[in-house]
Amino acid sequence: MIQPNDIAYFYSGGAGNMNADLSLGGLPSVHPIPLGSANNLFDNLTETQRNNGMTDYRCLYVANTHPTDSFYRVYAKIPSQIPGGASVEIGYRQTTEVQTVTFDSPPPAQYRLTYNNGSTTTNFDLSDTSSTNLQATLEPTFPGVLVTTSGNQLTIQFKGKSDYHYYSLLTTSTPGVATHKVTDGGPINYYPEPPLDSKYTPPGAITFGSTTLINGAEPLPELKHGEVFHLWAKRTLQPGTPQQDNDGFSLSVIGSVFS
Repeated sequence: MIQPNDIAYFYSGGAGNMNADLSLGGLPSVHPIPLGSANNLFDNLTETQRNNGMTDYRCLYVANTHPTDSFYRVYAKIPSQIPGGASVEIGYRQTTEVQTVTFDSPPPAQYRLTYNNGSTTTNFDLSDTSSTNLQATLEPTFPGVLVTTSGNQLTIQFKGKSDYHYYSLLTTSTPGVATHKVTDGGPINYYPEPPLDSKYTPPGAITFGSTTLINGAEPLPELKHGEVFHLWAKRTLQPGTPQQDNDGFSLSVIGSVFS
């Protein structure tokens, strides 16, 4: 069963990064963020920054390190902040993976799709080009997948427990069949999260708040063992903010151990 210490937090900025100021996107680091230590995500503020105001950003990765179990209905929130100093908000890109399969005319009697997640390869052998056949074939591997038909094209939406995950493009070697990526899913396993030019550059298409359940967003359905998701943090300092010793915030990742 998932325990609190099974949920781990890692810097971004590449596999070897240990510098919070460089945690601005890119690949996850292998180095965990040292919880409870000073300046473990944001650096100290200068007098000039306090006088003029400032906004900066960091990107971290949240991982389920349990060897077998999943974490369900997952979201992040900021339960508390030190009053009187800078304020911090969080957010991530939350999108449904969409891919298509298109057939020449006439379509083949049967075809094969292949999925490679970087470590294993799965082949799907299809006996016809119906949406029901493809959905039933993919479902054991991608639970909740939804397939619809429009003309000579099948559209695959990775919904249900597969929602908000990034997946590699399904490929095919069957003549007369083509696959296409329409939308990258995320934030789960969507990396590298595009890095910022500087810590003062806003990441695109992120809505920030005290929780990731923003504007009716849903919890992430399932964070399997070994999976990660990116999380952006935005620190805002209003002009004229007085000095605040030990300024900071707490971050919680919340979910269920039962599906």
